[in-house]
Amino acid sequence: MASHVEGCPHCSAVVERYRQIFASASGVWESAPTHLVARVKELVPETRRVLFGRRLQVGGLAVSRGPLEEFQLVVGDADVSIRLMATPNPEGWSIVGRVPNNNWEVDAPRPITASDGRFQFSVKTLEESAFDLLGPDTLMHVPALSELIENDGV
Repeated sequence: MASHVEGCPHCSAVVERYRQIFASASGVWESAPTHLVARVKELVPETRRVLFGRRLQVGGLAVSRGPLEEFQLVVGDADVSIRLMATPNPEGWSIVGRVPNNNWEVDAPRPITASDGRFQFSVKTLEESAFDLLGPDTLMHVPALSELIENDGV
């Protein structure tokens, strides 16, 4: 086979092409210098997809009895969704949920977060319960739960 490749112009060209590909692939890769990466990040604007969470599901208690008792909502869009539970307390309402994964943060009034992604915050009224979820490249705004309960545009 080696003698054929040496004598055949077509086969020797194919073998040479594969040798070049393998040589390129086996090269040493180095990371760019840290200061250069930082400078490029300064020049390139951060891109972030913005989603407006909409009500995907609502528990029967919230609809039938109004927001007087504990209820659950599922909010989000086709890509990201979370389940929220609202529970009345003496000061107003406690909102509990879980971020989609550990790369997400909660931007809410005084949130309490756990290592497993659960979060909780309290508000005086459901009208004050709007918050944002911040992902690596996504911001999801969750409107006030009072608005989500009343909105029939599921």
